[in-house]
Parts: sequence; structure tokens; C-alpha cells
Amino acid sequence: MTKLRDIAEACNLDISTISRALQNDPRVKPQTKIIILNKAAELKYTPNLAARNLARGKTDSVVLLLPSIDDKLSLEISKIATKILMKKSKDLVLLMHHDDRKTYQRVLERLSHGYCDGVLIIPSVNEIQNEVLAEYLPENIPVVFIDRWLKNLKVPIVTSDNKHASENLTESLVKSGCHIIINGFSQNNEVSRERFNGARYATKKLNAKEITLDNTKKINTKNEHIGIIANTQYTLLQIARENLKLISENEIYFACFDEWHGEPFPAKKVFVCVQDFDS
Repeated sequence: MTKLRDIAEACNLDISTISRALQNDPRVKPQTKIIILNKAAELKYTPNLAARNLARGKTDSVVLLLPSIDDKLSLEISKIATKILMKKSKDLVLLMHHDDRKTYQRVLERLSHGYCDGVLIIPSVNEIQNEVLAEYLPENIPVVFIDRWLKNLKVPIVTSDNKHASENLTESLVKSGCHIIINGFSQNNEVSRERFNGARYATKKLNAKEITLDNTKKINTKNEHIGIIANTQYTLLQIARENLKLISENEIYFACFDEWHGEPFPAKKVFVCVQDFDS
């Protein structure tokens, strides 16, 4: 394997000049740089990137740490982050922990040891798992939370205006004639809490009746317009399966985030808030 020393001897120059030339340092004269680059190519020199990164304290990579990549949100964020970093000649590294506490801890500890230049984190939906994140969050590199976040950790957050978006969805349900709104947000993370509060605020403002998930069995109405709002299509259909009598005896409208596949059944209509991932 060709080393810097070999190129230096072939060019009759010192190793520091060779190193600077290979890193396109402006202190090296253009003609000298050409000679060195040609000789490096001739000798089939391959730089030791790990050693170079260690020496300069940079890896030119950013980690996206997330539970998994089996949902549209994670895929979109990964795709867009990759494109942004490509323009800056940097790489995106995906690390997933699948809500395994030991893996979560090990990955977070590794990030503190110079594995990358910064980390984007999509916290787990499960806040119990995020106890690990709170304890082992890297302090020596930049950290940014994407979409979800932990309330008591003072790091930058990039997320949608969840409360306002939920208000808009709820207003759409009420304008469609829904006088009863089932607030299907679980409140098990900061995003869901923001959406829950947005739906509650809009329901009260528009003089509709709010029903939380634990009170749906108490609804005894027929031929009423009922709106159900939740995070995802999956959650809405799960609520529908658990309240078949309510669904069959009333006219149902759905509202959710991100996407909806197929027909609105068992609802008459579905309102969807699509988040602007690029922004």
C-alpha cells in the first residue's frame, strides 16, 4: 500500500507538502500540486480517511438516529437530509435502534466518541425508551431533534406546527357538519400532545362537543355527523374497529396526518394534513 512517505520520496519533497497538496491546501504552488497529484495517481495512492478525519477532527458525516425506517416520515426525512448533505459533500449515516434499550444506549455512547460531526434524532414514540436518550445524549457534538422532541432537553427542534395543523383539521370536520369530535390523539409524546391540544382548542372555539378516546362508549347517538381525528390512518381504522356500533349508526368523517391510502370507508370523507418535509 502506497504511503505519503513513498510519494514524498518519489517527488523529492517533505511529507507535510505532500499532505497539504492532497488536501488542496492553497499554500502549495499549483505546479507543485499537479506534480504531486500525478505521482499519487501513478503510485495508486489511497488516502487513509479514518486517520485523516482523526487528525482534523472531522468526519464529513451526519448521523440520523431513529427507531426504524418503516414509515413515510422517516423515509422522507432521510431522503431530504441526504440531498442537502450531498450538496455540501457530506454523507448521511442512518442508525436505528428499534426501541431496544441496550442498542439505543450503545449507539448514543458511540456518537460521543467522534463517530460523526453531528446528529439528527427522531426520538422514539415510546417516551419510556427516551429515558435512555435523556441520559446519554451526546454533549460534544451538535444535536437537532426532528419531528418529535423531548420537552426538557434544550436542543434545537425542527418540527411541524402541529397544534395549528390539528386546529385546521378539526375546523374542516366541524365545517362538514360534525358536532361531535372524537379526539384520538394519545398524548404519549410531545407531537401528539400538541395535536391533542390543537383539536381541543378548535372544538371548544367552534362550539362542538369533544369526546376523548376513553369515553367513546358513552356516545349514544344515531344519524349524527361525528368527526374522528388522530395521527394516522392506522389509528383511525383501529378506533373504528373498536366502536363498530357507533360507526354503523352515524355518519363518520376522518382527519389525520401525512397520508391516506384507498377509499375513505368507513368514513364519508377524509381530511389529511400533509407535512412539508422539505421545509
